[in-house]
Amino acid sequence: AKYISTELGIRERLFVGILTSKRTLSSLAVAVNRTISHHLDNVVFFTGARDRKVPHGMFVVAHGDERHIWNMYQTIRYILNHFISEYDYFYLAQDDTYTQADRIKALVGHLSMDRLLYMGIPEEFVG
Repeated sequence: AKYISTELGIRERLFVGILTSKRTLSSLAVAVNRTISHHLDNVVFFTGARDRKVPHGMFVVAHGDERHIWNMYQTIRYILNHFISEYDYFYLAQDDTYTQADRIKALVGHLSMDRLLYMGIPEEFVG
């Protein structure tokens, strides 16, 4: 199915990236995975920690540096290098963010790719 959709130029609608840390990977990130993975097809967790045991059933990308700004930068860079041409929309959140996954999935199902759209509240990153 992946090959056919690639040939036809069909992209997935929503990519979900969750920023986590060495301290919260086995607690908050696992809880996020258990609650949203039932509703969303692709959830990727990003952390600065390396050589950490990855919880079962989670796709974790480790950047190797725990600094918050560096982790965010590397996450965006990774998404641009690996996923930008495969998805229409990108949802990024920290592992302590309450996410109603079914509502986000329904929302992007009604959006049109004909318009550029930014949703969210820009604010200063506190790390």
